[in-house]
Amino acid sequence: MRRGLASLAEAKREAKAIVEQLADGSGLPAQGITMRDLQYYRTCENMLNGVPLDRAVKAYLQTNPTETKEIRIPALVEEFLAKNEMSINSNAQKITMRGILKRFASKITKPISLVTAHDIDEYLSDPSYAPRSRHNQRSGIIVLFNYARRKGYLPEDRKHVAEKSEEIKFKKPPVEIYSPEQAEALVSLCDKKLVPFIAIGLFAGIRSAELARLKWENIDWVGGNIRLDREITKTNQSRLAPLMPNLAEWLAPYKGMTGNILATTKSRYPTTLISPWLASQENPRLPAKWIDNGMRHSFASYHLAYTQNAAQTALACGHSVGILLGTYKTITVNGESLNTEVARKYFEIRPKLVDNVIPIKSHAKSQKA
Repeated sequence: MRRGLASLAEAKREAKAIVEQLADGSGLPAQGITMRDLQYYRTCENMLNGVPLDRAVKAYLQTNPTETKEIRIPALVEEFLAKNEMSINSNAQKITMRGILKRFASKITKPISLVTAHDIDEYLSDPSYAPRSRHNQRSGIIVLFNYARRKGYLPEDRKHVAEKSEEIKFKKPPVEIYSPEQAEALVSLCDKKLVPFIAIGLFAGIRSAELARLKWENIDWVGGNIRLDREITKTNQSRLAPLMPNLAEWLAPYKGMTGNILATTKSRYPTTLISPWLASQENPRLPAKWIDNGMRHSFASYHLAYTQNAAQTALACGHSVGILLGTYKTITVNGESLNTEVARKYFEIRPKLVDNVIPIKSHAKSQKA
């Protein structure tokens, strides 16, 4: 291509630039490249402030969604519930989760790919919900979106909008426990049929929902522990709860029994029997009311003080050391911090009366019947 320049010096400078372009390949003509293509390329290059275009393209491909399947929230909820994807053993928790997701699907009906974090924040901002309820609902929605990501409805390599929604902060009610005197009165004065439930709750810290699934065969009398299989635990992870010496004495009359431990109570929810019984009592040794999770909280608090071993107590309770210390390290009884002496008194609560528990023979007959 012939070009006319104003002077010989300018022509030499231009020729030198062309030679350099030919040497590094940048001046070679590209087949099919138009001036419009070149202008577009230069515009993109300028927008990147020096970042090579190929690197920008790679970064885009890594961070932007790949091809996903489309599904609306109501259909996703139905699929999730139909496949029973909830890793929850408790029927009560499953019912709660079903209610959370059904309610969410009735309000948010758009395709999941179009749901935004703002949509979820707006849904959870309903003032009729208490902070704890909003927290639980957000947790349920996150479980649903995690499922959607696993099934290809959302990109696998990035956070979904439920995780980006605003966290719900709330104050947890203070943890309450029974004093050694109250615990002794509970297990000593209750209906005989409730003894296994209360004794295991107080001295092994097993959750009430886990107790409902526990069988006598899960007690290892020789090894000194209670085996909680995955089908029993709330976390879907097996663990061993210690069979403390005093608990072994409370349960000794039931050695040789088989089947569900709560068969003696004739109720899947023994707390419904205990609460009215406590309300009808005027014995000052008994607690004034039934404390939600009070037996488990009591075991964890006293066991931690007794063993001075957070890892051992956390393993027995089935949660992390961090949660254990954050929840139970500062528990007090009658205004005083727990110590080894008080904890030893708690685990020395033993049956004193022969008729305090159901004799093995009469219990065996009722179980068989």
